[in-house]
Amino acid sequence: MTTENGLFWVASAPESPVQGSLVADNKGIRLELAGSLTPAWVSVAQQSESEDAPAVVELAPASDDEKLLVHAVLADSPRLTTLVDCLSIQRREVATPAGGFGLQVLSPRYVVRGLHTAGNEQVFDAVRIRVANIDSWANLAGFAISPFDAAKVTLSYEKRSTMEARSESGARVSVHESMSRSWPRATGGHITRKTWIQCSEFAESTYEEIQRRFVTPIVSFLSMLIGVRSPLVEVALRTDETWVHVTSKNLLDDSGSVVERRPDEILLPLSVASLGSVARFVDVSAATGPLPPVIADAHGYLSQATLETQVLELGTVAEGLHRRLFPNEVRMDADDAKRIRSKIGTATSDEDERFRDIINGMLAHLEEMGYPRRITALADRVEIGLPGATGITKKWVQAVTDARNSYAHRTGGYLDEDSISEFFAVSSSLKWILSGVCILESGVADSTLAAQVQKFPQYRQFLKNMEDAMPSVYSAAEK
Repeated sequence: MTTENGLFWVASAPESPVQGSLVADNKGIRLELAGSLTPAWVSVAQQSESEDAPAVVELAPASDDEKLLVHAVLADSPRLTTLVDCLSIQRREVATPAGGFGLQVLSPRYVVRGLHTAGNEQVFDAVRIRVANIDSWANLAGFAISPFDAAKVTLSYEKRSTMEARSESGARVSVHESMSRSWPRATGGHITRKTWIQCSEFAESTYEEIQRRFVTPIVSFLSMLIGVRSPLVEVALRTDETWVHVTSKNLLDDSGSVVERRPDEILLPLSVASLGSVARFVDVSAATGPLPPVIADAHGYLSQATLETQVLELGTVAEGLHRRLFPNEVRMDADDAKRIRSKIGTATSDEDERFRDIINGMLAHLEEMGYPRRITALADRVEIGLPGATGITKKWVQAVTDARNSYAHRTGGYLDEDSISEFFAVSSSLKWILSGVCILESGVADSTLAAQVQKFPQYRQFLKNMEDAMPSVYSAAEK
């Protein structure tokens, strides 16, 4: 828990500051004020029995639905702070012999440290992103230490040249290093380096747009490359050559849910995957939309859900991923589909209108691939990059289709013991295959991914689990 004291005011009313504290803990971020930024009561009516009698004012609780933009000056650096989309969540009246006063607590959607901004309307021209395990993923060189002896030891650091790549949209994606140090003391000193992915040279955009275009895709993709869910832990934005840091409840929530990885425990480190794959995935995500975060979370939050939920969600994502990444893969072209629909329409023209509507509905997506064919196409895409991931592919496709349809079409009941094992196998395999498709579409070579997964302990354990859970699909004897 951290508490920072300061002065706070609504951006539109700087003449009325209120003392308070900005508190961050496992419940999120909140602003606790020793006073109020907005009135607790509003006048709804005034009544007077005569001109000589005092007016009677009728009050009602004020509405706290308005989202406030709050500026602050904190006692700690960086002092200039902006709290965006603050909602009043609690009020309290305190009575004292000297008179009463009100306390107010507000909850911001996110906080910007280092500048007074225009809130959601503020635009930025660069972003820096840190996820859990990014330092191990990058594993940058630069530090050296002389042979240690009793007389002398030297720690040196040489910053490496900038690594960068370009997305097809023109954005520059680079690796940024930030350094901090302590001055020598009687007990020693230290040099600390942080690794960031930086995106720049794009049209000025709001934080929400930057999140959609860069932050969410890169965070999702790095989790896939690292091989374990690695959430966003720090984000910084640049405006007018000034870098500001953003904090939010989500960042605080994820800070304690990280599985730490050493450099040798990373699935596809920077030296193998290259920065170009990160830049390429920025473009891939423009087609995939909101699907990568679900795939990246498959080994995290989603794994805590019921098996039915996992299968339904991943099965649906699989269909959507194929549809978005391979839009040109169809059963027949649009002209043929139109011609066949026309023929069927003519042949059924004398049928009841209700029946014709049913037939037209069934033929509306005639050219689109069915679910089994889409899943088969995904399996084919990872055949080389993820050896053994689908076992006997034809049987695997049938198992995935049956599992998905049993709940999507509500043909199944509660899971029995055999179904539990099968659903586990379907969910586990889809996690790897969907991640594999994303990784390969970013430009990582099939042979590179295959070499990495075959020495990755989690993947080897996955294949062993599959043989136990679904032997008819994965057992070597069945093949």
